[in-house]
Amino acid sequence: MADDYLAMPIDLQYKLQAAKVDKQKQPQNQTALETQNTDFKSFLKTAEVKEIPQESEVEAKTQAQAQAQDAIAAFKDYMDKTPEERIREMILREMDLTEEQLAAMPPDERLKIEEKIKEKIEEHIKAKAEQKQSDPEKS
Repeated sequence: MADDYLAMPIDLQYKLQAAKVDKQKQPQNQTALETQNTDFKSFLKTAEVKEIPQESEVEAKTQAQAQAQDAIAAFKDYMDKTPEERIREMILREMDLTEEQLAAMPPDERLKIEEKIKEKIEEHIKAKAEQKQSDPEKS
């Protein structure tokens, strides 16, 4: 067969050689193509994971930002209050009341509660003053 090959015209030898090379390359090319397809499929899977955030994620972030802003506003409101206003708010909370509920009460009931609040505020102020006198470094 080797003699037959050599007896062929040169251009036929080249064509035969090229056909052999193509046949040898074909499995490699097929393997490379399969690898590329696998790589592309894994890329698509990864890309699906990294999609644009869903509406629920955006809404959750927006809601978290709104809650943070509300907390900051509440803190600023609290810090803007005088010590007496803070004490009054604390006493109302202990009584399970709000300023709105207190305002909606009948005048005689409201007067009684306002008197209790006044007494507790005075007690609190006296206690703070005594604490400062007994231990001036802690104030």
